[in-house]
Amino acid sequence: MNDLFINNSELMPKWVPDSEVTLDREGAPDWVKSLIIAEVNLQVATPEGTFQAAYKMLKHYQEMGVNGLYITPVHDNGNMNPKDYFGYVHNGTDTVHPRLTGETEQKKGWEVFKGFIEEAHRRNIRVFLDVTSWGTLPDADIFKKHPEWCTNEGLYSSPDPCCFDWENEEFREWYIYQITELAVRSGCDGFRFDMEPVYEKNPGVTAHFAGYAINNEIRRRLLYGPERKLLMMSECANERRGVYHLEQLSPQFEQAHGGPGQPDPPPRNFLNGFNLVDSIKEGHHIGSILSQKAGRGGTYRYYTYCLSNHDNRIAQMKGSRIYMGYLAIFAPFIPLWYIGDEWNHTWPIREDGEAEYYSYFYNKVDWDSVNDPEKRALFEDVKQMIRIRRQNPEIFEYFPECHRNVNICKVKTDGTEVIQPYARYSGDTAFLVIPYNGAEKVTLQIPFAEAGIEWYSRYEVTDAMSGEALANGSGSDVKNLTVCVAHDNMRIIKVQGLEKLSFA
Repeated sequence: MNDLFINNSELMPKWVPDSEVTLDREGAPDWVKSLIIAEVNLQVATPEGTFQAAYKMLKHYQEMGVNGLYITPVHDNGNMNPKDYFGYVHNGTDTVHPRLTGETEQKKGWEVFKGFIEEAHRRNIRVFLDVTSWGTLPDADIFKKHPEWCTNEGLYSSPDPCCFDWENEEFREWYIYQITELAVRSGCDGFRFDMEPVYEKNPGVTAHFAGYAINNEIRRRLLYGPERKLLMMSECANERRGVYHLEQLSPQFEQAHGGPGQPDPPPRNFLNGFNLVDSIKEGHHIGSILSQKAGRGGTYRYYTYCLSNHDNRIAQMKGSRIYMGYLAIFAPFIPLWYIGDEWNHTWPIREDGEAEYYSYFYNKVDWDSVNDPEKRALFEDVKQMIRIRRQNPEIFEYFPECHRNVNICKVKTDGTEVIQPYARYSGDTAFLVIPYNGAEKVTLQIPFAEAGIEWYSRYEVTDAMSGEALANGSGSDVKNLTVCVAHDNMRIIKVQGLEKLSFA
């Protein structure tokens, strides 16, 4: 690793076995609070498209400080054209693809897969597997043996996959066993459940998924059998119910699709009209549309901010520091994005301006592109943002039982606040996140009382990204601070109280 580049590997929270993990009231493992997640399709993440080749990807994310990988399905889909089946239609969760393992024998293939996860754990990275609970390929072995388990109700265009019949009790028991066995066999740290808990493709046509009851039984058996304490994440919004701990597609806006194939780019509503701090404190746009309408929005502990995912067709971040930092890394969410957006990977575009492929899922990752000077500068900035988050867990990993009570407050400025500046805080320190709002120079008011740092006689104010000293003195000396903010960027300002007032 070049000494000029940031290396966050020593700041990674340590991976520990399940025996050392505690669960909160919602059943979430205690390590969820420290997660920063990247989504990866291993078949295109490297030129070789194998588990072995992906070890260098683990090094990339370790040095970055990303400690969670959500892996798209690794199961065998035969020799079918992946564009027809999108990788999510395969021969069953009891299989692993020979292209990934280099092994034709399934037993040896699972050993390769488990070795990859063990290597991730050695690097303090947790791995979450994608589960398809709505069906498999029509000619999968399970349907040859049990044709009665198939409903023949396809979700996609011809040739359709075969959908599971969840009314069949024998099938339900088989499925529960397969997913619990997958967790034990692989040693993974959790699951992401495709399209769950429910997704309506067309009005009045609802696909069948495992949902709350089945996944609760899976969670229960894993917890009280092999004592696996796993993360359970649905794709679509859920009501937790002691089953799920997160949803991939969050926040939720009424005008957003809220499901697979979401708009490109996804709604950036906190950047163009909706106030981030008000939304968090009032539960607006946080959680499912149903929970928001019932007044329960934002009342669970954890929510993701999904910056991008495999369903997107075009680049999401496009080099925006605000998009990555303001919305995810410094905000009180679990950040999640698709591989490559951390350095603004350029995906193939046709001459007509359309994306070369239907979605990110098919795009080969060009690892050499990160060394382009502009992309490298972005990548190093993202790593520095993560470094700040990792160095201050008491601030950025604080998730109370009710998300509305997180440590965030508004920061007032003299400019137009289309994008709400905010502060995160704990103890004697506050970090102010000041996004570009149309003016390169802005005067802000440090929120001493709101951030709980008012009782100090002296303060030190620094630029958290560069370490540059900005001000030093009493509260009245530093209260109104004028800073420059570059276009489509932000300033991260650290305010620390140094001498606590005594009232003895």
